Amino acid sequence: MISIMKKFTIFLILICSNIDSVKSQSQKEANIIADKLYKEMHFQEAYKIYKRVLFFKDDSINEYDYFKLGACKEAMRNSMSAVYYYKLGINMSQEDSVKALYLIKISNIHIQNQNYSNAIYYLLISREVANQNQLSRINFLLGSCYYLNEDFVNSKKYFLYTLKEDSLNLENCYAKVYKKYPNPKTALWLSVIFPGLGQFYTGEIKEGLNSLILNSFLVGIFVYTSKESSFITASLSISPWMYRYLQGGAENAERLARKKINRRNKMVLKEIINLVKQ
Repeated sequence: MISIMKKFTIFLILICSNIDSVKSQSQKEANIIADKLYKEMHFQEAYKIYKRVLFFKDDSINEYDYFKLGACKEAMRNSMSAVYYYKLGINMSQEDSVKALYLIKISNIHIQNQNYSNAIYYLLISREVANQNQLSRINFLLGSCYYLNEDFVNSKKYFLYTLKEDSLNLENCYAKVYKKYPNPKTALWLSVIFPGLGQFYTGEIKEGLNSLILNSFLVGIFVYTSKESSFITASLSISPWMYRYLQGGAENAERLARKKINRRNKMVLKEIINLVKQ
């Protein structure tokens, strides 16, 4: 009787171990298939398999499982879901460097969505837990985010961490950023004083001529109407148009100045990025 019970117990152990083995094997195969689908850019199909594998896992869930799910969602342009999975990965992780990896991924999503303040928030947290290899990437991203947020003081501070040996060239780049020309407010008031002058100030000659001709034409109509009818009639019929185009021209001059500053700043940022690459 005892021998029969022993045999039965051994039989059950063998069956259970085989089930676990098959289960483990099927999960590995599913992961291989999902990895292949991801590489072939079938992100939705890969996501479904990764999620199914994660659902049937027991105590073997690790932080990298959420990385795969987040990567799929990010590739599918579902940034909110990607951030959700990356945060789950942070909560699961016991290693600081892995937490930093997830935080950098979240920051990149915010950068892509032009939410530079949010990106800075997560990058500053990641900086506290990052290893030396990750710090270089984080400092570069912080420098870029502060720059795009027009916080040039902090931007320069973090770029200097990666460009210590090339600080002179970095100084030269920021000297271009700190130039006061063109000043948007100056462009606006110049066009208020004399139509087209703000556009000439920004170097947009064609735009300046258009504004000058249009406003001169309206002034001519105003004078003609005053002579042919009365000053009151001209004021009531022509003045609103004169005010509208004068205001529009001034706002246009301010906008052109800001565009010129943005173009220049983008070029300077490209120069800084090239310095980092070198």
